[in-house]
Amino acid sequence: MYRMLVPLHYSLLLKLFRVNFIPMNFKNKVNDLLDDLEVNIKSTKSGRTSQGKFILRSLELLKKSATQQSESVLDECSEPLISPVYILKALLSKKRGQDTLSLKFFEKAINATGSTSDILRINGDISHCYGFIETAIKSYDKAVELSPLNDQAFLGRGKTYSEMGKVTSAIDNLLQATLLNPESAEGYIALGNEYRNSSMNDAAIKCYKTALNREPENAIAQSALDSILELVIPHWHAAMLNDYERTEAFETAINATIKPETYVLDIGTGTGLLAMLASRAGARHVIACEAVEILAETATKIIKDNGFDDKISIIHKHSEFLSIGVELKQKADVLIAELVDASLLGEKIIPVINDAVKRLCKPGVIVIPCGATVFAAPFESKKIYQESRVDKVASLDIRLFNRIKPRMSLQTDLSKFQWKILSKPTEIFKFEFPSKKFVPKRHKFKLTPNTDGMAHGIALWFDLQLNEDTFISTSPFSASTHWKQSVYPLSSPMMVKKNKPISLLASFTENRINVDLGE
Repeated sequence: MYRMLVPLHYSLLLKLFRVNFIPMNFKNKVNDLLDDLEVNIKSTKSGRTSQGKFILRSLELLKKSATQQSESVLDECSEPLISPVYILKALLSKKRGQDTLSLKFFEKAINATGSTSDILRINGDISHCYGFIETAIKSYDKAVELSPLNDQAFLGRGKTYSEMGKVTSAIDNLLQATLLNPESAEGYIALGNEYRNSSMNDAAIKCYKTALNREPENAIAQSALDSILELVIPHWHAAMLNDYERTEAFETAINATIKPETYVLDIGTGTGLLAMLASRAGARHVIACEAVEILAETATKIIKDNGFDDKISIIHKHSEFLSIGVELKQKADVLIAELVDASLLGEKIIPVINDAVKRLCKPGVIVIPCGATVFAAPFESKKIYQESRVDKVASLDIRLFNRIKPRMSLQTDLSKFQWKILSKPTEIFKFEFPSKKFVPKRHKFKLTPNTDGMAHGIALWFDLQLNEDTFISTSPFSASTHWKQSVYPLSSPMMVKKNKPISLLASFTENRINVDLGE
């Protein structure tokens, strides 16, 4: 039950800007890895050799930024050089700005003597920090080869594959890291990040919640969870549930429709509110589907708390994946599908209802809502226009910015602004649910302004018909609803004159209505 005005292509955005909720101060990260290297050297036999003592002394000096002294001590090491020597040589070369030589030493560390799985993992981590991605992968590969139970090696390799955009390999490795070390919050956060980057939001939420279960005070996991919950459960949800006009209208329509033998399908149930209204009205059973897993889980608990768990079944699926004989025992007598956003079509109400009626409902099914009428009118309001367009700022021309702003509608409560309607509202589209012949259309309407003014945009609202006698209006001249109105700012303000006709251009697709003005 989303109210987004224009579908946001999060999967595309996240491919361009891959989410990583693990903040990394580069210097601190490298220092932590040097501490890790020191611990690992001390735990091996090589740490007790003369070469090991030189390495530890060189490492100590390097951490103090005594680069020359560190290098001098390291030169005391005799052949054959063990893996930690090459790691330190790589770090020292990097500090001198010798990237090619640094890479060469990181590579040599992989096959040098004295390589343990943990030291190779550290080599991979440091290589990764410096951007030597392929070398990091080679080092992790060798670390896993030496110890298939090294969860940190799988974790590092998974993060590196993530940066390379290799989604399947990243998820495989990060999942293995969590299986090997199920108590690690870091592993679940990294896996959650990758799931989120792949638009697998339900899986990401589970990972972040698991991380918080392991470490309740983990701020990184909490921030990641809050961010993704904001994405899948938009802020308008509470406003929708508290919308008295909406709830009363739906309850009236449902009560007038439901009979004791009625089998109901509720699509996009959210918290299960409309499903419970149908059950309370006397429905024999309600099948309620919800695509967002955490919402489906919450709805299940809400329904149980309200005593409807024997009358309502919550299914965590998109309606297109429901089948008769599987999720539904029979075809539905009544279909409830409140899939409406501020500009009506953004949640794909038409194709969803058409599919459900065709596959999941009896002939003659009663659909709530059963239709909608859309109205539009040009308006004047500089303040609303400035919410989405710019002109001059501090006497400087910033208008080119408007060219890169997406053309999208704004959910706006017109009553909160000073605005003036410039013509009589025009009925631009009338929809039936289900839509017998859904063909995207483009229309041109002639409007006659009833006043002079500067048109800054077009306001759009609708009457949502729930049944023959009940409807909800989102008109700015009716009682306020959580939908408010949908406002389409013009590319440039347009002067209109009283009684001089102008054109209103209107079109729609299965998930969007577009409007504009012309001469």
